[in-house]
Amino acid sequence: MIPSSPRRALVFTIVSSALYFGPDLLMPKAWSASADYDFYYACYQSALVVVAFWFSPAICRSMVVRKLDSETIIGRAGESICNLPLTIFDHPVPFVLTAGLLPAQCEIFLSKGFTDRLTLPGRRFLLARATTHGSWIQRLGAFVPALLFAWFFPGIPDSLKAWLDMAAFLGLWLLLHWGLELSVDRAAARLCGAGAIDGLRDLLAVTNPHNSRLTTQPPPGWRVRAVRVTCEGIELDELSPLPDGALPDLVDGEPWTLFARYAKPGVGRLELRGTLDGEAWLRVVAVELPSSASTPTSS
Repeated sequence: MIPSSPRRALVFTIVSSALYFGPDLLMPKAWSASADYDFYYACYQSALVVVAFWFSPAICRSMVVRKLDSETIIGRAGESICNLPLTIFDHPVPFVLTAGLLPAQCEIFLSKGFTDRLTLPGRRFLLARATTHGSWIQRLGAFVPALLFAWFFPGIPDSLKAWLDMAAFLGLWLLLHWGLELSVDRAAARLCGAGAIDGLRDLLAVTNPHNSRLTTQPPPGWRVRAVRVTCEGIELDELSPLPDGALPDLVDGEPWTLFARYAKPGVGRLELRGTLDGEAWLRVVAVELPSSASTPTSS
């Protein structure tokens, strides 16, 4: 279920609970004691899994309260990576899901709360991962374990052996999931090309803010992302290092340099804005532009 309004979430919970627990609650006890009950009940639970995967794109669309324009939020550079139908919805909770049973019917659902926490490389990597989840191997990796679980464990375990069997199955499922997620990262890196490292690091900073011990890079919590510069009292042109206006992250303990051209001297300030740990960040720097200088002025 994707994040939605309280009313839609309540309706979804009631309907899904009724479908899952309905047979046990409504079935006469005489029927549940028959030898064929377990078989038919396993068939019913397995059919629920198939129906849920098949209609998951439609279910997700029904949960969307307000759909947003994807090109405005992620840009054409992000859309060029995504070859699946994309729905960006207005919700503050970071969320992404590739829904569908077959690759041809898959759709991506992404919350604005997730995109707002990422820079452009992070958004591109996130979309590359979501697109990769629409491949055949990823669809089978998501569907088959769920189907097997519904078939072999349709009800609540009634013995210690059944509980241990379920735990073993879930452990194998988790290992399979980890392996598939690593393959998704590799495929997404190939789609993103040179910007894959920055995109993965940016994505990890949002999904796992305590991953500093897993990398030799500065901890993500020390990084200010989506850096923007505005001028007060002075006029600057041709800001660099990047021509498209994107500026590198501000990292604690590392120098950060901005180059620009100016037509007339003056005294003013630069307002550096960005995102630190998902929160808005602001730093004001006083700047004096001399009438002449032998070296560039940097901030």
